[in-house]
Amino acid sequence: LRVSRSQIRLDKLARARFPTAELLQQLAAERSELLEQIGPQRRIGVIFVRALEEANDLVPRDFRMATAHLEQVRQRLERETFAAVAAIESEHGPSRRNGGDVGWHRRQSDRLPEFLLAAAFALPANEVSEPIRGEDGCYLVKVLDVEAMPSDDVLLERLRELRAQQLGKQLLADAELRLGTATATEAGK
Repeated sequence: LRVSRSQIRLDKLARARFPTAELLQQLAAERSELLEQIGPQRRIGVIFVRALEEANDLVPRDFRMATAHLEQVRQRLERETFAAVAAIESEHGPSRRNGGDVGWHRRQSDRLPEFLLAAAFALPANEVSEPIRGEDGCYLVKVLDVEAMPSDDVLLERLRELRAQQLGKQLLADAELRLGTATATEAGK
């Protein structure tokens, strides 16, 4: 119950602090940057195989071998569904259990590495990328679904939600700073 009350208060505070006219101005002035944060989403699928510069007993593929393996996997995708192949081939446990599906993401997301987002947003729907090298392995990326461009009314509401989240984080950070300062002051007495 406390969470919902605090959320309602934060929403009211955000509506007061970020009036519609101001948000519309921001949307007009910074549209392309804001669309990366609040714009259309893509449902992304991945197939991941581990790789290192030099293969070892724990990671039996180097990057060259991982790329070659994913090329073969990519050819299988012409005959088999992405979900079925990902469930067998992917070495990323959570997405493997979901047939490679890692969920809906906007162009800017802190839940996926930037290089995967860049690949997903460069592909048309239902296309599969070439193998992509990451830090700890290689990936195939598929755009499973694409959200249509939302209306300006929806973008306005999403922008208000984004600003409310940012405000909430700032209020919490300020409260922690004050709490830390008060604790330090009391400790110094």
